[in-house]
Amino acid sequence: MPWMNTKEAAKALGVTARTLRRMIERGQVKAQRGPSDDGRKQGAWMVLLSDEGTADTCGHTADSSRGNAG
Repeated sequence: MPWMNTKEAAKALGVTARTLRRMIERGQVKAQRGPSDDGRKQGAWMVLLSDEGTADTCGHTADSSRGNAG
């Protein structure tokens, strides 16, 4: 399944975007920052779900030194 933004992934998982961001912070879903298109240091979170529409729990590439609570 392709990478998707947090809004799409949260809807697919049946959780709020805030809950999904907490899951990302805890390493419960595979996620990474997408490319920035407006000059920000980092782009939006992108989440990878499995083919069954569930969270891929292989780990994540969250940057623990992020400056924004995004």
